[in-house]
Amino acid sequence: MKYDDIKPFLPVIVPVGVIFVVLGGFTGYAFTRIVALTERADFLETELASTTATLSQNTNKFSQNLTDLRSETLRLSSKISNTEQNIDAVKTQVGGVEQNVGSISGTVGNLQKLSQIDPALLKKYSKVYFMNENYVPAHLTDIPADYRYSQTSH
Repeated sequence: MKYDDIKPFLPVIVPVGVIFVVLGGFTGYAFTRIVALTERADFLETELASTTATLSQNTNKFSQNLTDLRSETLRLSSKISNTEQNIDAVKTQVGGVEQNVGSISGTVGNLQKLSQIDPALLKKYSKVYFMNENYVPAHLTDIPADYRYSQTSH
């Protein structure tokens, strides 16, 4: 084939050739993009599976930690309740001690006052002065039998 034989067809062959080259280029580009996107999709699928597995493990750990936290909260709540009861019991005991101390301090004050009073006055007028166990009143008389207590007559 000579150039002169092809010359009349050149206006048709060149654009068709260009079109084939351009289509070939687009096809090649599209093929490489499809291969790259397929590889990227495979990579993302693997990453998604790995992330899903990790999320599942973390969810299980979180659930176990939450259960442990609830148990610990109940245990601590029970301890707090017991401690509050112990505190109330101690407050009650301290209140009783405070009352005893108050009453003792009042008694001590009375005893101090009594110790400063003349013993002769105490013997005559005191309701707190104790008599000797051998004391016998001077004018002691017997009670008549009619006035005595008897278990047979009420």
